[in-house]
Amino acid sequence: MDEWKKLIVILVHIRSQLMEADKEKLWEYHLPGLATTKDKIEKVQKKINLCLSEEYKEFLLCANGWPCFYQMVDLFGTNELMSDKMLRALKMLSYECENNNELLEINKYLLPVAVSRTDMDLFVMVLKTGRRFGEIIWLAGGEIDRFESFKDFFKAMIEYNKLDLEDAKNGV
Repeated sequence: MDEWKKLIVILVHIRSQLMEADKEKLWEYHLPGLATTKDKIEKVQKKINLCLSEEYKEFLLCANGWPCFYQMVDLFGTNELMSDKMLRALKMLSYECENNNELLEINKYLLPVAVSRTDMDLFVMVLKTGRRFGEIIWLAGGEIDRFESFKDFFKAMIEYNKLDLEDAKNGV
């Protein structure tokens, strides 16, 4: 849990620097959601009939989602897992599956965990038991990247935010 708190603080710091450097106000900036409870996570898992990865649950116990945690991408908390955002994300996933046989085969085991407010970016977690359980796949009109775990995904998003910060500082 302490590692999650450190990672969240790192990203808050980077996002605050980015907000200052974003002279053209390209993106919105928000703090992460307040921590949820184990009880709320259990209720959501029962409602969606899927078991979330331990890393994602640990994150939710520190920050229950995060609006615009990367550009205009919202990272889902327990409330978003049963919301209109989820419905939109599932429609986007359906489109992605039409063009990808591998995704189509495991579609019922894919759970959107983040989605862009303005673009095609969609991040889904593999919830099928086995070696790929907990993997995050970044989709945007095709596969952009894969991350072995939710923590790897979050760390990569820290790095992407750092790149945006450098671009903003350099006027790009």
